[in-house]
Amino acid sequence: MRPEALCGLLAEEEGLRGYAAVLLGAGTPSEVAARSRLPARDVVIALRRLETGGLLSIVDGRYVAETGVFKDAVREYGPEATPEEPLEPDRQRAAILRAWYDDYLTVRRYLIDEDLMDRDQGVYWRTGGYVEL
Repeated sequence: MRPEALCGLLAEEEGLRGYAAVLLGAGTPSEVAARSRLPARDVVIALRRLETGGLLSIVDGRYVAETGVFKDAVREYGPEATPEEPLEPDRQRAAILRAWYDDYLTVRRYLIDEDLMDRDQGVYWRTGGYVEL
């Protein structure tokens, strides 16, 4: 299911409150009405819409929230993972840095903040820093 469809099913307050009530354990329309404080007519319409949309199913005569549809939608329609930029052309040296901190952008920012590294026009180099002379 497309993420837009999921959002559409939960965009109206009745659908959102009905789904939340079922998610929290309400299994019948009367239980959903009591937990959501919605009129029974609105509950029946919302539950039917949520069931048709795939967010609810009926198991042993009770409504059950389908939570896996969210993960499925993200996996199917989410943005593609961008290939990871190498830290260092030498794979051995890159692994050493990653062992200390996986986010090399933050490490680089920290090094610049501490005047241990400098940057100009996209080129980085080590500066003096904390070296005893």
